[in-house]
Amino acid sequence: MKGVVGLVLLILGISLLLLSFLNFTRTHTVIDTAFSLEPGEKYGPRRGEDRTGTRYYPPRDCVLKGKVSVEGEGIYVTVQGLGYEIKNIFVDSYFNFTIDPAYGWDHIYFFTFDNTDGDAESHVEFVLDETLTGSPIQLFLWSSGLPMMWWSFGIFIGIPLLLFIGFILTFGSLLSKKKEKNRSHGV
Repeated sequence: MKGVVGLVLLILGISLLLLSFLNFTRTHTVIDTAFSLEPGEKYGPRRGEDRTGTRYYPPRDCVLKGKVSVEGEGIYVTVQGLGYEIKNIFVDSYFNFTIDPAYGWDHIYFFTFDNTDGDAESHVEFVLDETLTGSPIQLFLWSSGLPMMWWSFGIFIGIPLLLFIGFILTFGSLLSKKKEKNRSHGV
């Protein structure tokens, strides 16, 4: 029984070790919103309010790609966050931007859409895509919101421990079977 458990732990450890060296890329949409701006109106983060599509906390260093499309009169767009800032870019049809890298954890990115100088209504569509690159284990941890200390624990302690225990149980079981076989032949 020890040999089977050891072999399972050994296979699991080797599989996790190999998976930790592979890199995959995952892109998903984190904001997809549409709204209308009347003349003189601004849509963005306000103190004490969480307006849809106006702020985002990336999970870690990733790439954020934003797309703004405007129908009607043009508006001004502002994007602010750590290491990236564009202010009052006039958008009358389409505007794309890329934040690479977007710093995660405790950093926040704000998006403001401004029609305060406009004379007509503007319809705005805003889409923000997030691209993460890492091992399947990292991608799982980042998407689940678990701290990266679990990644470090798994790589530096968990996987070597699985390999060591699996190795000891598997080969210890094989050695004990060999000793039993030798004893039974010697009697």
